[in-house]
Amino acid sequence: KHIIKFLPKQPLIIKADKDETILVNVARFTKMFENWIYNYPQQWGWIHRRWKSRPSETIEKLKFKIEQ
Repeated sequence: KHIIKFLPKQPLIIKADKDETILVNVARFTKMFENWIYNYPQQWGWIHRRWKSRPSETIEKLKFKIEQ
C-alpha cells in the first residue's frame, strides 16, 4: 500500500547571488527530507552513494548564515 501526500508549494528564497540562492534553498529542502526520514525511518531505504561529487570551490567559499 502506498500513500501519496501533496504538500503545499514551497516558494524559493531568492538571493542576490545565484550560488547563494541555490545553497539556501537546497539547505531548506534537505531539512524537509531530514524531518521526513526522522519521522518515518522505516520508509528510508537509500543504500547507494548519493553524493558522487564535491561542491565547486565557489560554493565551498560562500560564507553566509543559512536561514532557519
